[in-house]
Amino acid sequence: MSSDKETVFAAIKSALEGVEKTPRPDIDFKELVARGRLAGAADWDAFRTNFESVRGRYCDSIEDLVAFIRQHGLKRGYCDPAFKETLGIPLSAHFEVEYTYSRDAVDDLDFAITRGSSVVAETGSIILKDRDTVNRLAAVAPWMHIAVVSEPDTYRTVRDALLGYDDDPNIIWVTGPSKTGDIEGILIEGIHGPGEQVCFRLSR
Repeated sequence: MSSDKETVFAAIKSALEGVEKTPRPDIDFKELVARGRLAGAADWDAFRTNFESVRGRYCDSIEDLVAFIRQHGLKRGYCDPAFKETLGIPLSAHFEVEYTYSRDAVDDLDFAITRGSSVVAETGSIILKDRDTVNRLAAVAPWMHIAVVSEPDTYRTVRDALLGYDDDPNIIWVTGPSKTGDIEGILIEGIHGPGEQVCFRLSR
């Protein structure tokens, strides 16, 4: 099998020798902004509007978060230990909260709370980075994912967010719940990731 693979790649390399790449078009990326999604709003307000427009759920209080979790009949979840005092302990009065996330218990946890690295106002997206979370699986496996983000961690546009990239090995953009469409055009949520995506605004 390895020899077949080497043969194929050698043929591709040979076919591409001497082929000149088409130069990148001269585009002013500063102008590629969905201004209508930002007009007249502060960055965080624009993020919230755009996040909710893709059926994301915004929360900024424990009471609101408890009500939303209860609304979905969820009972057991994981909380990043970094948020034990601010979220874990208050939520433990209403739900069973754990502070370790095991693959063996992945089907037993209904919700998970992890750190969101930042948000993008233009698209209503939450950015998740590996270095900012203790367990990436917790952000994609449970039915409900609660990303905790502070307001200062906000990019106004997609371009700003891309320019702010660092050398983190894995960066995920989350824009509302997981969605997929079949050949008949039916949109289904929660197949490849959380069916409910929450952004919890943490005040500093």
